[in-house]
Amino acid sequence: MTPEELIERYEAGERDFKNVNLRGASLIGVNLRGANLSYSDLCEADLSNGILNEAILNQTRLAGANLRQADLGRAFLYVVDLTEANLSQAYLYSAELSEANLSKANLTEANLSWAQLWEASLARANLRGANLNKANMESAILYQANLNQANLTEANLHLADLSEANLIGANLTNARLKRATLSKANLTGTSLEGADLEKAVLEGTIMPDGTMHE
Repeated sequence: MTPEELIERYEAGERDFKNVNLRGASLIGVNLRGANLSYSDLCEADLSNGILNEAILNQTRLAGANLRQADLGRAFLYVVDLTEANLSQAYLYSAELSEANLSKANLTEANLSWAQLWEASLARANLRGANLNKANMESAILYQANLNQANLTEANLHLADLSEANLIGANLTNARLKRATLSKANLTGTSLEGADLEKAVLEGTIMPDGTMHE
């Protein structure tokens, strides 16, 4: 399917586009609100500034895709592959990203408030300045993730792996970090007011005051 055919069929009222191959397609600013693109191949596609809110992208392949400033609010991205994708400044409010692969993805200044990231992989992802207020990241993998200046207020990080993560200047006020792994993470200047750190692993962690936890 060509990008032109996809847009034409969408504008005609069609919404079911499962299993389509649009690898590397140019879909800048496209409006696919509510479309079902599950199981499709959109690797390295350019969807920057696209309107994809409430779209269904379960198990869709989006590795290396450009979704900069795209609207994915309330979209369904269950088990999606977003490895090394560009999601900088993307709007992912209340998006379903459980078990998604966001390894090495660029999520700089993205809005992920209220997003579901249960068991998602964000290893080595760049989340600098991202809004993760009230996001559910239970059992998520954030190994070596960059969360510098990120907003994690009231986020659920129960059992999350934040080992070697950069949390410098992050806001973890009232965050749930019970049984989370923070080994060798850098929490310099981080706000932990009201945060639940019960049974969290803090071996070698640099604490907010700059001291190392033993």
